[in-house]
Amino acid sequence: MILSVGGAVDAEFSGAPDEPAYFVTSLMMRDYIGLWPHPAPIDWAIQYYIHYPKIALGHWPPGHFLLQSLWWMFFTPSRESAMWFNAATALAAAAWFYAWARRIGPIWWLPVSCALLLAAPLTQQAMAQTMADLTTLLSGIAVLWTLTRLIEDASPRRLIALLTALAAAVLIKPSAATLVPGCLLALTVAGVWRRLWLSPILLAAAIGTGLLTVAAGVWQAGAIASFLRRWAGMNMSNPWHIDQLVLVAGPGVLAVALGGVALAFTRRQPAVLAAASCLIGLAAMSYIIRAMREPRHWIVALPMLLLLATAALVWLPPRWRWAAALGAFALFPFSIYRQTPLGFAALASQLPLPARMLVSSPNGWSEGCWIATVAAAEHRPASKILRATKTLATTDWNSRSYRMLATNAEAVEQILDANRAGAVVLHNANDANPLPHHRLLAATLAASSSWKLCAQAGETAAYCRVKPPQQPPVPIRIDLRQDFGRIIEEEDPPR
Repeated sequence: MILSVGGAVDAEFSGAPDEPAYFVTSLMMRDYIGLWPHPAPIDWAIQYYIHYPKIALGHWPPGHFLLQSLWWMFFTPSRESAMWFNAATALAAAAWFYAWARRIGPIWWLPVSCALLLAAPLTQQAMAQTMADLTTLLSGIAVLWTLTRLIEDASPRRLIALLTALAAAVLIKPSAATLVPGCLLALTVAGVWRRLWLSPILLAAAIGTGLLTVAAGVWQAGAIASFLRRWAGMNMSNPWHIDQLVLVAGPGVLAVALGGVALAFTRRQPAVLAAASCLIGLAAMSYIIRAMREPRHWIVALPMLLLLATAALVWLPPRWRWAAALGAFALFPFSIYRQTPLGFAALASQLPLPARMLVSSPNGWSEGCWIATVAAAEHRPASKILRATKTLATTDWNSRSYRMLATNAEAVEQILDANRAGAVVLHNANDANPLPHHRLLAATLAASSSWKLCAQAGETAAYCRVKPPQQPPVPIRIDLRQDFGRIIEEEDPPR
């Protein structure tokens, strides 16, 4: 299985900087759902963040986290069960893609298209990471499916289905709103509006979907003004990464798919028209948003390209069909996505848990990998983990506005003592330019008589306290004003 061959099950949430946040946030939602009676959700979430400070609910909408947490109501929360959730999501996406693609006619190429959907590097990467890319793929196929059905039969019921699919996709990832212009284009070209414009259900459905979309925006950013400013990373000064589209399924599939786009508006086949319109709308919106900077951000384009390429092969004359198919297949970017453990799981097995500890890494982002590893290994909430990027320094979500809070070894020791840290975990990755606070922390621990090296695994080491703290205790306080406008504080600090 790809998950085992690529090391996904044994990996430690290091596939992307956001991966630990997705995992821990889903854990938090699952743990809250499993409580009875339910405590006040905001207060409970704040204290959960004190334990595991890598939560993104509010930064991202709740759709993916809800799906993952519901899966964990039936399966034990773990890295392995998260991989099984990914596998189930990928298979559901492939099955739905097959049902949608069958509408173009002969099915001789469809099994290959489904296999390419699963074998694509973006799908492999998504299957190996605990992120929202696979649920984004699934929700994107749902939008394409419901759009196709609406073009085939312009009924109010099917319009409601499309609007519901769009709202669900936005609640999983707001960038799914880039599908809206393509849907409007397809419905206009197909003349659907002329058959629906008098329907009162259309007005009610449009109002309902509009309210859901606004709610998703307010949830994500906290206020409409902030939402419009931050939505999906919108910034016209960023480069336009339309070139990433080549990496989705390779230049061969892209070239054949563009042929399918050219034929889509003359043939007017509903599924192909839906795919072509949404691909055009996606490319246009990516120019405006400028947030689709990585190949994985384009995963929703994968089913569009594969269906358009399949349609082009069906419609091409026989003498050109096999040459185009062989070219697309030969240039497909076959590969196996691989991950290597960082040593966090091995180190966690050497330390007594739960514990009160601080974690630091050269670049800051792998702090979350340790937090997710500990959260998965214990009965939550238990350990309280301090992040060096929030305790010894300050920075925002995107690692901007960096400032050190401790500028010498004495200040570092005072902070560790006051927060009653019993262990410090250092991920000493081979980084030529570590953040200044990480370099200072490593030097302080190496020279201090209050700490000694007590565990090591790979490039990760732990220092344990051997002398009692010299400072009076203080509650853990985390400054989240740059991200969420408030400072949060530990309810039950040590005495």
